[in-house]
Amino acid sequence: FQLRAVYGLWLGRLYKGDVRAAAPLVDRFVTLADKLGDAMHLSVADRVVGNTEFFRGNFGEARRRLEAMMAHAWPAETVVATTHYLVNQQAIAAMVRCQTLWIQGAYAAAGSCHPSQSRST
Repeated sequence: FQLRAVYGLWLGRLYKGDVRAAAPLVDRFVTLADKLGDAMHLSVADRVVGNTEFFRGNFGEARRRLEAMMAHAWPAETVVATTHYLVNQQAIAAMVRCQTLWIQGAYAAAGSCHPSQSRST
């Protein structure tokens, strides 16, 4: 439950536009996910870092982390991830990745982004 609590606090700070206040929560989330060693939580940690880096303007790192997250296939775990975090993590990662591609000037790649590129169903 601690991981979900930190996730909620991070998300609240991020949605309020307070990226600076979200940063220590990112570190805490990654530490907790590492401690649990669960592939799903580690993958979500990549999205948390990726989203935060996007809002910091570090688009290369954001893209790297989001693509790492999307590389994980989660057939059965997708439901668990959605239940734990209340959103489809892969869909959010795909959306932010497309925005990152656009900002980086990869217009063709960004233009071909579609929700079906997310590995979750």
